[in-house]
Formats: sequence, C-alpha cells, structure tokens
Amino acid sequence: MSWLGFLEALLVFALIFLLGFAIRRGSICAVAATKLWIVDHRTARIRAFIVAGACAGAVILPLSWLDPQRFILALAYPVTLQAIVAGALFGLFARMNDACAFGTLAHLTGGSLAYAFSVVGMLAGGVVGGLIWIEIPVGQSSPVAEPGLASFLALSLCAVLALPALKARHLNNLRAALIGGKALLRPMTGMLVIGVGGGILYVSSGDWTYLALLRREAFPSTGSDGTQLTSLLGVAAIIAGGVFAAYRSGRFKLTLPDWKQAIRCSLGGFGMGAAAAAIPGGNASLLVYAVPSFAPHAIAAYGAMTLALAFSFAPAALRRRHSRQ
Repeated sequence: MSWLGFLEALLVFALIFLLGFAIRRGSICAVAATKLWIVDHRTARIRAFIVAGACAGAVILPLSWLDPQRFILALAYPVTLQAIVAGALFGLFARMNDACAFGTLAHLTGGSLAYAFSVVGMLAGGVVGGLIWIEIPVGQSSPVAEPGLASFLALSLCAVLALPALKARHLNNLRAALIGGKALLRPMTGMLVIGVGGGILYVSSGDWTYLALLRREAFPSTGSDGTQLTSLLGVAAIIAGGVFAAYRSGRFKLTLPDWKQAIRCSLGGFGMGAAAAAIPGGNASLLVYAVPSFAPHAIAAYGAMTLALAFSFAPAALRRRHSRQ
C-alpha cells in the first residue's frame, strides 16, 4: 500500500471512529426519536433525522457530479409493495428491539450486552431475508446522478433542510463533546456528523455500518484477506468510537441481559435484518445514502418505517393523554 493509500485508509477509520462516537454520545435512535415525537410531543430529535438526510444530500450530490467514477450515488429501485411492507416491518421490529440499527450500536457500546443478540439476529435475518423475499428488481442510476434542473432542485432542497445544523453552536458543541467529559451532543450536532460523515463514506467507500462490515467478515463470498481485515478494523473503529464516548461521559455500564431481553432483541434484530434485505437497506443506509440519492424505493420504505413506528407509539400517547385528564 502506498503512503497516499495508507493516509486515505487512516482518514476513513478516523471518520468511522467519529461516527461511532456521535451515535453513542448523541444517543442517535429512530425509535427513541419517534417516541419523543408521538408520546412527549418533542420534535427536536425527529427533525434532526431530516437534517441528517439533508446534510448527506448537500454533500454527496455535488461530489458525485464532480467525480462520478469515485463518488457513486445509491441505486434507485422502483417503489414496490414489498419495499413498503418491508419498511413498515423494519419499523415494527425496531420497536420490538427498542432500538434501530443506530440505537442498537449506542446501547451496545454503552455496555448493554442484550443488544449483542440484536446484532446476531440482524446478521441472521439478513441472510434468511435474502433467501425468502421476492427477487428485487434491477437497480437503475439515481435520478439525480447527473447535473440538471431536477438535480439542482434536489440539491437546493437538501441545502434548505440542512440549514438548522449549520450554526456555530453545533460545531462548538461537537468540540466540547470531543474534548470535555460531560457534554452531550445536541440532536442537530450528532446528525450533522452522521449526515456529512456517513454520506461521504457511503459514496466513496461503500457501506460503512457495523452490520455491513460484520457481514463481509462472517459471510465472505468474495474478497481477499486484506478486505476481511479492513472490515474487522472498521468494526473495531466504530465500536471503539462508541465505547470511548460512553467512557468519556461516565455512562458506560456493563449489564448482562436476562432471557426475556435476549429473546426480544434476537427476534427484533432478526426481523430488522430480514426487512432490510427486502427493501434493500436498513435505516442507516436509507437515511444518509439512498434517500439523499433520491432513490424512490428508499423514500417510500423510510416513510413506511417512520409511520409504522409512529403508529406503534399511538397507544402510549393515548394513555398519557387520558392520565392527564
């Protein structure tokens, strides 16, 4: 490997470490954000998810236009009933797991070993889901892969939606969280890191999530030993970032699961993995890669996931309303 290649790999691992840090320190989780929205009527975290997708789009669209051979947008698949149903099922199984893929990593790196069962379940579900679902249609190039009126309108939309995160206080908050021990990441700050960093990694290096990296190592259909070693180092980097964040904030606490937690996380993770195989894509890749690439199937699936999660919290919201009357 050349010095330039080594430096590039080092930067990639540093960025993955930073993403793991942001996921844990910012308590990034679609399930928790939706609960705050529906039950507590607090929208800051759910709005931050919109900002993450917008920040990713504002970065990856211009990069792909400047160098389409190196920075590749997500493939676009047609909107099918399977993608919509799978998106809704992903949301419901995430609810069972009590955490999405982001939240699973945040809990696990905080010391909650119950979510190790979620990871194993997601890996197994992805394999089984790839075997039982209807064949996914052939993907096409992103509808905004080339500069044009529609593409510039898409970029403008992303830029407008990203504006809430582009404030000095969010950069100051990130610096304080990295340097200080107790400062937590604000929702917008954490999602700014996830959107920009995650988007860049997707278009330049492929799927960087811990599940994808583990899948490459556990089921190496192709690739050299170097590729498998890279995957292991990537997993180590993102977990190290999360554990470092938990220790720095004094919130790392090793807890063993009981059998009920193990079963719930295993089933929830399995369902999430199977649903992601059918979309295709989990909530991380949809949020900062496929949706910002304006892939129709991703927009439909992520919308279905969010609606399913919202409806799953409706009974709790009604109970709270009645208790206040």
